[in-house]
Amino acid sequence: GKPAPDGTQIQGRPLEVITREIETPADPVAALSLRGGEAIRPSQTSLDGMAYRLTTPAGSSNPIFLGFTSDPIILEKEPNNDLKSAQRVPVPCDITGTFAPAGDLDFYAFAAKKGEKFVLETYGDRQGGLVDPFLVGYASTGKKLISVDDYGRNIGQLRFTSSTRDARWDFVAPADGEYYVQVRDSYYQQRGDARFTYRLSIRRPQPDFRLVVVPASDTQPDCTITRRGGNQWMDVLVFRNDGFDEPIRIEADQLPPGVLCDPVVIGPGKTSAPLVFHAAKDAPFGHAAIRVIGKSKIGETEVVRVARAGGLTWPTVNTPGIARLADSLVLAVRDAPPFALTAAPAKTVVAAGDKLSLTVKIERASDWTESVQLSGYDLPQGAAVGLVTVPKGGNEGTVELTLPKNLRSGTYTFILHGAGQAPRDYASQRNPGQPRGANLRVVYPSNAITITVGASGLTK
Repeated sequence: GKPAPDGTQIQGRPLEVITREIETPADPVAALSLRGGEAIRPSQTSLDGMAYRLTTPAGSSNPIFLGFTSDPIILEKEPNNDLKSAQRVPVPCDITGTFAPAGDLDFYAFAAKKGEKFVLETYGDRQGGLVDPFLVGYASTGKKLISVDDYGRNIGQLRFTSSTRDARWDFVAPADGEYYVQVRDSYYQQRGDARFTYRLSIRRPQPDFRLVVVPASDTQPDCTITRRGGNQWMDVLVFRNDGFDEPIRIEADQLPPGVLCDPVVIGPGKTSAPLVFHAAKDAPFGHAAIRVIGKSKIGETEVVRVARAGGLTWPTVNTPGIARLADSLVLAVRDAPPFALTAAPAKTVVAAGDKLSLTVKIERASDWTESVQLSGYDLPQGAAVGLVTVPKGGNEGTVELTLPKNLRSGTYTFILHGAGQAPRDYASQRNPGQPRGANLRVVYPSNAITITVGASGLTK
């Protein structure tokens, strides 16, 4: 390479510059994909992008992450360290900048009309993980409007913690004029480095969504096994971007032989829904890499988004777990479970404030007679299901779903859980006359239950 024109150094070592053209995906589906050369953590899974390695005769470099954008790309131009020297940029744009040297502050200016909505979002923690961006907004008079630090959107709770150190400002212009945004590293007074790169997106809201599918366990690294004649579920998580709040229909395909999966709906205000898989009693043992997609409307256009797969890589209890994106989504078929649940009605229309009675039938294996505790899972916001215990040997129970009066109209999917005690080695040792280990708590889902909710009193 050639010496960097500005004499940039890292830890006293001068940098060299090599210019390369990088081919990005032309296929629309690939352009909405996410592939990395290193572990992609939960906070990054809302992005689109790919890894790039510089290949030389001496070998390949470490991977760097290249994010995708549909907006014009602009490079930071120094000096832009105060309001007077702020770099003026168009809207929309996607700015690439650097926090260097120590003490660096980067200011940008953009024009707005009264009532216009803007999203100003940094990508630093999610882009490369070396920086902790901090954002400050100013009016044209220089008056500070807002200071923003970490963006706390967490759709996966402890098992797939998606919150980030990146900053975001959702802004409505109070008047015509020019507005400013300052971007800096949270520790700018102590550090600065040519590797401290960031992106700043200044755009009008672009409602959209991205999906991530994770296994059922919220504390352990897990896989998804559907047992013959039984059900198992995965949780589909959704990043609702820039105010997107439409219902999303979730479907699965490329399933193993003998496995069915009914579509489910992530309803308004929800960021998840359980996706249930059912294996026939004669389904062949095996596994397959499956695909999960989400369909919804952005304006009047129907769009399809392919879900990404992720999960825990280390057990957790009360702290955010260590999780990452997976290369594929795999579903396996194995031996029959000790019991299986079927809930009815599977689909119905109700009104906000209603109570819905659900009948649950339990199909038991011939060698399993324990009690089953029924509960609700991933219910609509504010809804409740009381615990019901079906006694030993019982084959049916009834639970009641209570909906709040202020529940938003729309379609929602949820499931019921059945929990019981089964020997640790139940699946591998089906002879009850042989040692099968101590009892463990097992949980299996019902079929998916989808309700369409109208306004309070609509169905009366």
